[in-house]
Amino acid sequence: MAMHKSPYRPARTTTFFLGLLLVPMAVQAQEVCPIPNFEPDPLFTSSFMEEHCKWTLKDLNPFFPLRPGWQTVLESDEEVSVVTVLNETFKVDGVKTRVVEELAFEKDGPDLIPIERSRNFYAICEQTGSAFYFGEASSELDEDGNVIATTGSWLAGTNGARPGFIMPGTRLVGGGYYEEIAPADSALDKARIQEITDGCEAGEFNFDKQCVKTFNTSDCDPAAAEEKVYAAGIGNVIDEDLEVTKFGFVNGHQHGHYQNND
Repeated sequence: MAMHKSPYRPARTTTFFLGLLLVPMAVQAQEVCPIPNFEPDPLFTSSFMEEHCKWTLKDLNPFFPLRPGWQTVLESDEEVSVVTVLNETFKVDGVKTRVVEELAFEKDGPDLIPIERSRNFYAICEQTGSAFYFGEASSELDEDGNVIATTGSWLAGTNGARPGFIMPGTRLVGGGYYEEIAPADSALDKARIQEITDGCEAGEFNFDKQCVKTFNTSDCDPAAAEEKVYAAGIGNVIDEDLEVTKFGFVNGHQHGHYQNND
């Protein structure tokens, strides 16, 4: 997703892909990117040995739910972000990925003005539980919902782009990793895990479950930074000034409660 990006877009180097060097929403600052001769930051893992992965869409990463119908709503004083796991798949670079849609709105009194729509593509490495980010189709919108730009769109396997971690299966405090590796498309978000706690607060919720806090930056805009928090079983609950206000399944399940349908 672009740093603003969705909570779901976009944060790696031990053995086979526990992939963490001790580590959304891609920030695109056009004055820096694209980078023709890009060299990854050596302090962030950029090699994930994904060629060894058996790809799955199973819900194996507790911090990044991919079960169709799961939805989170995050709000600030100025914006609303609605993130929904769709019952759709999309093949990227030969891998079947899950489609996650984000709709971003600007508040105008009681009205919500659309500003961005993105379709983000994810898959899970079955051996490790790591959630990979394979790209996005992003559209900036005018107030009537018409597309006015597609800045930030990228796909693994196109223009030299490669998938990155959106949430590692093994989480280590201090571990840094690239979420996006698409220098030709101005998508070079990266994250570092700041802390892992047994609980966290977001909005009106007090989550009594493990939470992961990341610090997110971008090689395209070194001055930009934001913090995110992910709660087990919920997903992204804080994205800088956006905090979760609703979560749950949109197919009739009650918002505000995580339900396991197994």
